[in-house]
Amino acid sequence: MQSLFNYKLAREREHHMLARAQRRRAAKTPSHEPVWNVPRGGRAILRVMSQDNVELVQQSYRFLEELREAKPGALERSFRECFDERLEVCIPDAYPEGGQVFRGRSGLKRWVDSTREVWDEWRFEREQFLEAGDQVVVLIRVVARGGSSGISLDRQTAHVWTLRDGRVARCEVYLDRSEALAAVRTSGAPTTVVPVARG
Repeated sequence: MQSLFNYKLAREREHHMLARAQRRRAAKTPSHEPVWNVPRGGRAILRVMSQDNVELVQQSYRFLEELREAKPGALERSFRECFDERLEVCIPDAYPEGGQVFRGRSGLKRWVDSTREVWDEWRFEREQFLEAGDQVVVLIRVVARGGSSGISLDRQTAHVWTLRDGRVARCEVYLDRSEALAAVRTSGAPTTVVPVARG
């Protein structure tokens, strides 16, 4: 299953990169690809109310949807109301592009823009929230459809969100849910299942 997921991601990326290269050749414009540096430092965490944590994470997904839809002012609102200015979005090594860390406003925008470039459809279906101290694990189903290739994805994954000073400070993407749950268990914080609001 893991290899099939990686194959589909790689195929969609290949189709997208080929189409983009053809467009660039036609326009005779140079290519400038970002170079990612992925240091991982320590982080200080302060405890806040668990319900506030879950509500902030739920709000994060709403902002991601707005950013994906390119709604005016969404980036500014998301950092004013929800995200820490030092926000980190961590993509796993198993992705075809390799492990990446997107930092701050510009990083979040690059990550969302990259999903919009490659995937005509890309959404997170939240199945369960698990609160553990200053972290929230969200069991996610990723549903996506490629723009140039038409390849579709329907994959169970997990996100581990870390909160600091009442703000969302970090999101780590896990392709294996058991790894996400194991990462949170090592913190020793008790885990509480929070019902997912529907509608």
